[in-house]
Amino acid sequence: MRTATRRRHILLAAAGLCAAGQASAQVTTCMGIGPNMVNCNTTGPAPNQTHLLSRISGMIADANDRSIRKHVGELLAAGDCEGASHYALSKGRLELGEQIAQSCQPYVAPPPRPIQAAPAAPDLATMLSRTAVAIPSMQLLLDDQATLVRAETVGTQLMLTMRGSRPRGALSEAARSRLVGALCSHSAFIPLLHYGASVRLVYVDQGGRQNDAVMVTRQICGF
Repeated sequence: MRTATRRRHILLAAAGLCAAGQASAQVTTCMGIGPNMVNCNTTGPAPNQTHLLSRISGMIADANDRSIRKHVGELLAAGDCEGASHYALSKGRLELGEQIAQSCQPYVAPPPRPIQAAPAAPDLATMLSRTAVAIPSMQLLLDDQATLVRAETVGTQLMLTMRGSRPRGALSEAARSRLVGALCSHSAFIPLLHYGASVRLVYVDQGGRQNDAVMVTRQICGF
């Protein structure tokens, strides 16, 4: 019993040599194939390789002809997978020959599956300009003592000009804090702030002279 088990283990090791060039770790590589599309391909050993080699070794060990067992085992141990397959076929051991030939074939990975790439970050300049255009129709209620006269973009800043009768420097700390909270929490400004823009309220008097200003950024809002 021990001799038969030992012979089976030796034949399994010999059969393993026929796929030595194919038994490597799986590797995945990805490359772009179009807008927002990535093609990933995985190569590596066949998942059923161990089962296949075990089956081959069992068939060799069960062969009635000792000379077939010996010669096939020697060819496999020498790394001549195709020679072992041809020899088995020539001796009428069709199933054994076909199984060995199957183990000689390189593993072909399944067809690659396109993967949706992460969406690109939106263009901040476009976001700012669209928001500036939409603001007049939003009916912003930021300050009941001032009226919005225009919304414009300056670099990465959205500037809102407010006109009111409040004198220069009359904006209290409490009012300033309330305005900061209103700007940071407004749904129209949150996306802009997240992507690095700033929002600035500029107060002007009836003659167009600046009286005060309040500005918020992502850091000020705590995003």
